[in-house]
Amino acid sequence: MARLTAEQLLARLRAWTAATGRFHTSAAVELLADHNFWLRRQDFRRYAVRTSAGYTIISFDAAREAYDADAFLPASTGELLVLNFAIMLGENRFGVGTTLGPNSTVMLAQHLLYAGGVFERITP
Repeated sequence: MARLTAEQLLARLRAWTAATGRFHTSAAVELLADHNFWLRRQDFRRYAVRTSAGYTIISFDAAREAYDADAFLPASTGELLVLNFAIMLGENRFGVGTTLGPNSTVMLAQHLLYAGGVFERITP
């Protein structure tokens, strides 16, 4: 694959996520895009970005394996936490959009915001 800019890579990844229709995969890609760090790192691309069925994809299995082997060092703790969360979204460890229903998804998001000090606890 020719060397792509981060913007070109993102456009290709968005085409892939649109074709899959899996919101958790799209959320993972958009988190990486918003963070504006990992899609620019060549080591991340080397380990996790692949071509499959004509699409440019992220192999979340390969990303997990590299992450667990500390292949993405050096990186800050915050950068690594964002990457880990994006990988978990991509792996669908939370069951968002599949086994976790809309009400539970909203509850999970609210508690994540609460844990980050963004919002006060919302009670039902």
